[in-house]
This record gives sequence, C-alpha cells and structure tokens, in this order.
Amino acid sequence: MALSARLRLVQSQLADESAEVRREQLDGEISRALQSIAAGDREAFLRELLSAFPTAEGGSLPAKGGAAAVQTKVVEVVKPRDLTFEELVDTLLKQWGLATPEQRAKAAGKIGAVGIGGGGGGAALSEAQVAKLRERLELGAGEVPDAARLIELSIKIVEFVNYIDRVAWGAWKDTAPSAALRANGTMRRFLREYLAGAGDAAGGGAVAPELDRLRELCRAMMSSIARAAPDRFAERFVSQLSPTAIEESVGDSAFRNKDADCWKAYKLRAGQLDRDAIAQEIKQAIAGFVEDWMRRAGL
Repeated sequence: MALSARLRLVQSQLADESAEVRREQLDGEISRALQSIAAGDREAFLRELLSAFPTAEGGSLPAKGGAAAVQTKVVEVVKPRDLTFEELVDTLLKQWGLATPEQRAKAAGKIGAVGIGGGGGGAALSEAQVAKLRERLELGAGEVPDAARLIELSIKIVEFVNYIDRVAWGAWKDTAPSAALRANGTMRRFLREYLAGAGDAAGGGAVAPELDRLRELCRAMMSSIARAAPDRFAERFVSQLSPTAIEESVGDSAFRNKDADCWKAYKLRAGQLDRDAIAQEIKQAIAGFVEDWMRRAGL
C-alpha cells in the first residue's frame, strides 16, 4: 500500500536521526493516514500495514490492545533501509499527484537543473520557462503546462514554421526575383542546428534572428497586400482613367465634340493597361513596400 512506501521513505530520510525522532515522525504519518479511515476499520488497516513489515520474530501481531497496540507495533518494526529505484520513482509519482502547481514548477526546475529528464540538456521545464509560458498563453495560477502536450504542440509548431518559411520566401522570390533580400537558409536547418546544441539555450543562437526575419517578412508582405498594392493601382487608375482626368486631358474646344474626344482618350489610355503590365506594377509596389519595411526593421 502507499502508506508502507511512505513510511519506508520517511525512515530512510531520517536514518541519521535518533530513534525517538524517527518514531515520532512515523507515528505522525500513521496518525494522519488513520484520519481518513473509519474507526471500525482502523485495526484491520493497521494489521494489513503491519504485514508489510515482517519482524525478525516471524511477524507476530499484538494479541491485545486493539488499533493503538497495532499502530505501536508498526512503528517498532519499520526498519531503516534504502529504497529501490523503482520505489523512489513510485513514491515521487504519488507525491507529484498531491503537489500544488507551484510545488510542481519548483520541483521541475530543480530536476531540470541537474539534467534529469532526457536529452542531456534538461528536458524538464524550469520555473522561468513555466513563468514565460504562463505569461504568453495567459494561463491561470492553477494551470501548469503539461510536458507531453508541450512536446506534441512543439512538433506542430515546427511543421507550421517550416511550411510558412517555404511559402513566404517562395512568394517573395516570385514577387521580386532580382531583389537582394533573400533567405539565409531553410528554417529547418536553423531549428535543427539549435536543437542539436548550436547557440545558447536562452539566446536561441542563429535560429532567433531567423525567426524574427521570417516574422517581419510575413508582416511586410501581408501589410503590402492590404496597403501598398491596392493604393498604388488605385492611384494610377484614378490619375489616368477617371472621367475627370480624361476630360482635363482633352480640354475644351468649340470646334470639337468633347464626348467623342474623351472616348478616344479613354481607349488610348485603357489600351496601355494590359494584364501583364498590371501584374508587374502590383509586384513592384509589393517589392518596394517589403524592402523598405525590412530595411527599417534592420533585417
């Protein structure tokens, strides 16, 4: 039962203490456990507990005295010993289930600090990392990130970033094939190098500036679609093909049919707006906007 493992752990932790101190602590553990047991079931519970601690005399049980005598006997027969690794793990898992979120975060930080958790680099989340996640995701005080789900989410995010990296830089190359602004390499490469140990964990190594660069490229291109291209095309359309612009180009004359002249001027100007020219002008508007954005961002 769980209590027997707990008693062994307490006895092991107090191995250097006096017998009186160990007895007091063990008696306290048993007393607290008995509070959740109905009075009529306590003696049977203690006898079952006692059976987990066989004595040198063959495990004889008190014949008299009821629950109190059995409890005393349990305390007497608990011998100090080192727990096996499996027992330590089982005890840790049981205590983890009873711990508060703050206690779990602190324990995870201590475990990660000594490199326990796999990968050789401290897979457990530190208190600082938990605090950052809590802030970024607006987690409540009692919400603790689940490590297994965090790994699964990280895999999805890596897939998403790799996809966006291909699409964004591919779209940029198609928009401005002769521009100096280019990718420094695939995001997959930078992520792989970082996870393999390149760069410090806090700073992010080379992957951090590349992620910043990709973020700003996406922002610039989306902003250009919303602002630069429509504004540029609309400005040219209005300046050349609006009724006011056509009438001003024709002028007034008492000897000419103004409406006919306006129609001729419109056909001449509209004929210059072919499909390829429009597409190229939109691309140039996007390219100029993006290059200016990235330059101001220092990227």
